[in-house]
Amino acid sequence: MTKDAVVNFLVQCNRTSGFGHLKRSSRLAHYFCSHGIAAHVHNLDVLVPHPSKFKDGITFIDLPRSSRVDISRILDSATITIGMDWFGDHLLDYNIVIYPHLKPRARKEVFCGFSYITIDPAIASLEPPLVPSSRKRVLVVIGGGDLRNDSAMVAEKLTDDGYEVHLVLGKPSRQIQNTEKFALSIDVQNMGQIINGADWMVTNGGGCLFEALCSGRAAIAMPQTSDEEAVVMHCRTYNAILGTDLNKLSATSDARWQEVVSNGRSLIDGKGAERILSIVRSLI
Repeated sequence: MTKDAVVNFLVQCNRTSGFGHLKRSSRLAHYFCSHGIAAHVHNLDVLVPHPSKFKDGITFIDLPRSSRVDISRILDSATITIGMDWFGDHLLDYNIVIYPHLKPRARKEVFCGFSYITIDPAIASLEPPLVPSSRKRVLVVIGGGDLRNDSAMVAEKLTDDGYEVHLVLGKPSRQIQNTEKFALSIDVQNMGQIINGADWMVTNGGGCLFEALCSGRAAIAMPQTSDEEAVVMHCRTYNAILGTDLNKLSATSDARWQEVVSNGRSLIDGKGAERILSIVRSLI
């Protein structure tokens, strides 16, 4: 394969699949381009490209397990295929798996672990809050889709408990009316800045949780799917989250809070894009 090889990402983005796949692939594509490798993202919810686009180069498959899009012709045309958390029927050349919900497969090699989690550099560069004992400023961001519509309930409860709440919703989430009880933002582009203004976070068990841990924000994780439950349990094994119950937050000591923050940052170092770029460079 030539040094001019193009990398293509196939993704989906809707309320069921959430924003995580699109965000991850877009972040990787931008990172590759900044390091001299041409990359393009194709949202299959908008348009399924012609298979001829994938005859040369590397094709990343970043689709949810629930995807029903037929990609068989694209895979037949692709030169090299790499899955991102791929557990589909098709066998790909390589597979990069954050968490093995099922036994990961690949023709040639599987790369597995939280070390491949990609984080926005604006978030990965953040430092933990200087005065964690205040814990008053809380960011509620329960995934881009919030499948169970938990966001408003959580924001209202925490506001009633005396916290300064900032609720962030994605476009697919069920929207709520502007309220004077807490700050509300929708479909934000400056998540790093927003996280920087928080002492801790309430998240789901996906990308928002990873951003919390990497940025040094202790988190309550409220998983919304079975896959997210497995990820949250994995984080609990490393004592990297505060837990899953908002009602037990007040009993958390400063020492445990600091331990959770430290463990979270050790678990997710924000260098996943570098490691994936190294894999790609070894193939071109």
